[in-house]
Amino acid sequence: MSKILITGVCGFIGSYLAKKLIALNHQIVGIDNLSIGSFLNIKEFENHISFSFYNINILENNDLFILFENYSFDYVFHLAALPRVSYSFIYPQETFNTNVHGTKNMVNISLKFNVKKFVFASSSSVYGIQNDTVLRESHVPNPISPYAKQKYMAEKYIIKKCKDENFSAIILRFFNVYGFSYSVMNEFSTIVPRCIESLINNIGIIIHNGGNQQRDFTYIDDVVNALIRSIEVNSLSFNGTAINVGRGEKHTINYVFEYICKQLNKKLQPTYKKLSYNEPNFTCADITKARRLLKWTPNYSFEEGVNKTIVDCLNREKIVIAMPLHNGAKTIRRAISSFVNQKNIRRKLILVIGNDHSTDEWMKEINDLITENIIIQNIHGGKSYIVRNKINDYILNNIKNVSYIGRLDADDELADEFIISKLEKIMDEIRPDVILAGNYIRTRNKIIKRVNIADKSLLDISCLLGRLRKMSLCVPEAELPSCNTFIKPECMITYPPEESAEDHWFTVELILKSNVLKIHVAENLLYSIYSLSGNLTELNKEKDKYINSRKKLYEYLRDKI
Repeated sequence: MSKILITGVCGFIGSYLAKKLIALNHQIVGIDNLSIGSFLNIKEFENHISFSFYNINILENNDLFILFENYSFDYVFHLAALPRVSYSFIYPQETFNTNVHGTKNMVNISLKFNVKKFVFASSSSVYGIQNDTVLRESHVPNPISPYAKQKYMAEKYIIKKCKDENFSAIILRFFNVYGFSYSVMNEFSTIVPRCIESLINNIGIIIHNGGNQQRDFTYIDDVVNALIRSIEVNSLSFNGTAINVGRGEKHTINYVFEYICKQLNKKLQPTYKKLSYNEPNFTCADITKARRLLKWTPNYSFEEGVNKTIVDCLNREKIVIAMPLHNGAKTIRRAISSFVNQKNIRRKLILVIGNDHSTDEWMKEINDLITENIIIQNIHGGKSYIVRNKINDYILNNIKNVSYIGRLDADDELADEFIISKLEKIMDEIRPDVILAGNYIRTRNKIIKRVNIADKSLLDISCLLGRLRKMSLCVPEAELPSCNTFIKPECMITYPPEESAEDHWFTVELILKSNVLKIHVAENLLYSIYSLSGNLTELNKEKDKYINSRKKLYEYLRDKI
């Protein structure tokens, strides 16, 4: 059993590598500053006895020194980086600091503590534009992007240390690694997962420079095997050598898109856009050296790897939002638009609409917004609490791998296009059983910001009782932010059989369980905008049912404590 350090362990390649090395009975320490990585990627093994995680930035020498002092690492896999060619054009200094200075830090400290072997993840982008159709390690690098130049600078620094100070290292040049990861899908994402996500969600995709450029695509499992082979072989005779890791065949970007369309039975057309910078017309690895020195060969064809990636994408963790229809024909389009426009989400986002047959006019309002991520369930029951419970029962019994269940009514809308991403940050970093956020109110087309804001005093039962007392007297500012709960499925409770204010009862029942549930009150986080219809709302407040339901809830809590 070896002690192994992996930098960038919460990233795509790092997390796959850690999982495989743990299975091989190695002791793994992973570091990541979570700037682009996600805890979701290591969730499967983060509590394994053979794994330890530290939130460390590779630019922080003191933190690295303490880590290396506490562990006698046999091997270091340096995978931490700010990747993507396009990103480096926009943020050249930021990427330079991490990709060059950060790598130098890792090399120097590994040398100081006598690491047996240092494995560096480089990139095929260092080759730049070449005349040959197959890229060999003997080609002189010609990097044309900041990212490629940074990787090549790091390579040269490692090679110099190998020659001058007998540093033991191997450099692996990866060719277009793909596979499933809990990574944010944006304009910097790689083409395979970006195509899959866009097609699953019926979202348009941009393909640059005509799509006829050819790329060598390497499936993640093959890359992990190459990394492991690099520490298993005796590399004394080729110390400091750069080695290509690719499939050894090339496909056009258009073929990638067309193949994924076929597998998902989609007929969408991409949008073509010219890049503002040059890129190679082809990349294809000569993997002769990898076969000879690492005794490694890729196992997955492009089609096999893509098919596996599609399955993994479809089966990933989910956030499910429950939406009762409840006479929402006039407002449901706004609600669903706010759902489909969410950005920077790592999990799969699903909406379950409970069609309680309260209106017949709603489907024509949203036909053009429906995707595979929107499920419509016909529900009979009438009363609000019954409908809410039946939607939750459907989710619990029929949708697998759900991390949290939330709620959005058909007359509400998500506050902004990044709200689910903000909630995911809480889910990943704090990992509560329950998240309670706030909402604003829209009435007569004006947003009122002073009400329904979540604050931690809600977890103090005496403060909660005082709030309910005011609420029973119809003080608007006392209304609980009750529509904004996200709950782990195993912690879900049922809505009580109340005909009015069932959502307030639900929230109070959750808070009463704060001794056994980890409840996080997301202060100042605006989840939704709750729409009230002016005069109707004022009339509702005068109804006995409205007043009595809140009074009854206050008396219930008062008697309980």
